[in-house]
Amino acid sequence: MAFLKKIKKFNQRVAIIDKNGKFTYEQLLNNSLNLSSQMQNIINQQQKQDQSLKKILFLTDPDINYASVQLATWGMKGVTVPMSIKMTPSEAEYYIQDSQADLIVTQPHYEDRFRTIQEFKNIPMIILNKLNLNESNLELPQTSDQDDNMILYTSGTTGKPKGVVHKFKSIKSQIEILSEAWGWSQDDKILNVLPLHHLHGILNVVNCALWNGAQLEMHDKFDTKAVWSALLRSRDDPLSLSLFMAVPTIYYNLIKYYDDHEGQINSLDQNELKQRLQRLRLMISGSASLPEPVMARWESISGHTLLERFGMTELGMALSNPLNGTRRSGYVGYPLPHIKAALKDLEKGNIIEEGINDKEGELLIQSPCMFDRYLNKEKETAESFTDDGWFKTGDCAISRLSQDIIKKSGYKISALEIENRLLQNSEVAEVAVFGIPDEKHGEEIACMLVPKSKTNYDSKILENYCEEHLSSYKIPRKWITVEEIPKNAMGKVNKKELKKVFQ
Repeated sequence: MAFLKKIKKFNQRVAIIDKNGKFTYEQLLNNSLNLSSQMQNIINQQQKQDQSLKKILFLTDPDINYASVQLATWGMKGVTVPMSIKMTPSEAEYYIQDSQADLIVTQPHYEDRFRTIQEFKNIPMIILNKLNLNESNLELPQTSDQDDNMILYTSGTTGKPKGVVHKFKSIKSQIEILSEAWGWSQDDKILNVLPLHHLHGILNVVNCALWNGAQLEMHDKFDTKAVWSALLRSRDDPLSLSLFMAVPTIYYNLIKYYDDHEGQINSLDQNELKQRLQRLRLMISGSASLPEPVMARWESISGHTLLERFGMTELGMALSNPLNGTRRSGYVGYPLPHIKAALKDLEKGNIIEEGINDKEGELLIQSPCMFDRYLNKEKETAESFTDDGWFKTGDCAISRLSQDIIKKSGYKISALEIENRLLQNSEVAEVAVFGIPDEKHGEEIACMLVPKSKTNYDSKILENYCEEHLSSYKIPRKWITVEEIPKNAMGKVNKKELKKVFQ
């Protein structure tokens, strides 16, 4: 398999650093191939006669075990089905049945999530207890770009989660495109704190790092203090980072920690702290819209203008701000190399490929990184594309600006604009703005808000603020205050779910 053959050449370079220790590429590959042999032997014992690629459903900590199971699966020409560490037993049952998993691989502390359904379905299961770093003689299989490679489950915003099937060619294309666009090299060192059942962490961080021979540091979870310590390592520290990728919520929490400690972290003053952060060559934000105040505040702290990009489970990364060049707040950039973008006019229905500046419509994408199909869902797969092959993202865009559009009384209103304005008020910690059905106006503007102070919050002050800073038709008329705005595992707000609160 091309991925395993490529990383083999990095040999004695450090591949992964985690709670278990430090591992070279040679050790990672040995552990993966030994596990691959074990997996293949167990599947062979099942005496299945079909020639289909075997689906390996797995749940491990985000460490060398995760990378090893992934590579081991590809080493036996299998298909990875990664699971969330927050997955419940009932969710496990759905994923096992829907994916028709041939083998489960997990660790002792996750075993109870699978045991009942695994025994009922008579699916073999491997419990990982220790690493096997001994040299392996396993020969790598010949694979085709047309072979299935990975099944990722969507968040299930319109029903039960759908299995998104990627082939080797789409995963390889995505890694190669991002490696070029974001300047990856074997000298890079990156920290992962993202969930590894979503594309963001799996592909943008883990697989781009391994493909390029970079050093990948893996934390079990996001811990604000630990991440700050990692970001602020000195230049002569061998673990000093060059790259960091996160969701907006993580940057918000890092900013809050900074402010709570008045810019004094690890005995560094604000200038020293900023100098150390500027040693990283690139910081990226994705998976949710980056509020303008968060971007501006992070830039004032770190000196970094965060690079925003747009992607989906089905198509990987499609749009990105430039590695070198001007990055604009609220914009997710331009099509990445070899990727095409267009807009579908919301009223006329025609597709606009050229001259799309200042145009509004549904974002459409054509890409070599496109998924192959929704698992066992031919109708849904066909319906997700136009007749001439454009993937319908379901996201509304203006020019190249990705944002929510609320249609009220003939006005087309940007939810992001209202959110950014509200976040500039000292009363507001977090906010989500969206449209809800309204008989008179078509849609009314609703706002879910987290106040900075539970005891001193005064809604009247915020109403006056809106009247001063927003046109009357842009002011939210439906409000609800909460302690926390619900998010999915990637820290992304699902506004379709939030709308139900007002129904």
